[in-house]
Amino acid sequence: NIENDKSNARFQRQVIYYTIPQSLAEEFVSYSNEKSSELLLDYNRWLARKKKRKMLQPGEATKRLGVGIYFFENDN
Repeated sequence: NIENDKSNARFQRQVIYYTIPQSLAEEFVSYSNEKSSELLLDYNRWLARKKKRKMLQPGEATKRLGVGIYFFENDN
């Protein structure tokens, strides 16, 4: 995003909290995994459905698309 102009910027957001108790952190890992999987499955279903209906036209350019979700944690 640093090298792109604003009209070509990629979506990039994050949520960060500090001083989270260990027990809550463990609970959030499970919740985050579940919600992230749901979102990626939804993206997959959407793209698969749309791609199946949209025929590639001769000479039409194609793109490789992807969405990645990452999780991190460290000690304060």
